[in-house]
Amino acid sequence: MNEDILNPSLFIGNIEWREPMTTLTDMVMALVALWAFYQFHKKIPKGHASHPFFRNYFLFMGVGMTCAAWIGHGAQAYLSFDYKAIGWTITSIGFFNLQMGALRVLKSRINPVWFWIFNWTFVVQLVVYWILLSNSETRTFEIAQASTGLSVMGWVLPLSLYSVAKKINPKSMGIVLAISFAIAPAVVYNQQISIHKWMNYHDISHLLSAIYVYLLYRACKMIVEYKPVNSI
Repeated sequence: MNEDILNPSLFIGNIEWREPMTTLTDMVMALVALWAFYQFHKKIPKGHASHPFFRNYFLFMGVGMTCAAWIGHGAQAYLSFDYKAIGWTITSIGFFNLQMGALRVLKSRINPVWFWIFNWTFVVQLVVYWILLSNSETRTFEIAQASTGLSVMGWVLPLSLYSVAKKINPKSMGIVLAISFAIAPAVVYNQQISIHKWMNYHDISHLLSAIYVYLLYRACKMIVEYKPVNSI
């Protein structure tokens, strides 16, 4: 990591605020996710099997990214690196719900045995990830990235592509497009593409990720609101 490109700390009296812009851009993503949760909780009609899982995805992402903002960045002058695992753990519950939501889209159209296998595979994946986070040697950002990649690229994307290919729910294409857009923040972060120390690769990737979360919200909304022609 290039330490020179990180935001300088701000001091409020004797209180040090680490990486202030990074904290705030993390909060932008968190607020988009919490807004999406509110929409699912209060405004988007319930009834679709995926609805509660998509709703919970945005809730846990919003809470997890809030923790990432303040515990993982803002308060790092007072907390050890290990505290970052709080945000990682909470967001992993979000990704678990996203996987379950994508699976529920297919529930009525796939073999119950495969549904059961996928369901429990996701549970085992989550538990294994938590075990890795509990060990100081494997409590790393690389492990967190790998877990996120497996959830999104390894499970949600193929399940959504299957939904589109089999014409189960054509609105699943929205998830495919949202995930495709998510490549942008990943590239910015991994290549450490920065404009300035006050708009570094953390900050840019967070803002792009906020757009991704919004696109995913639009996709999930269309999925749960979709009604096949023959059901009307």
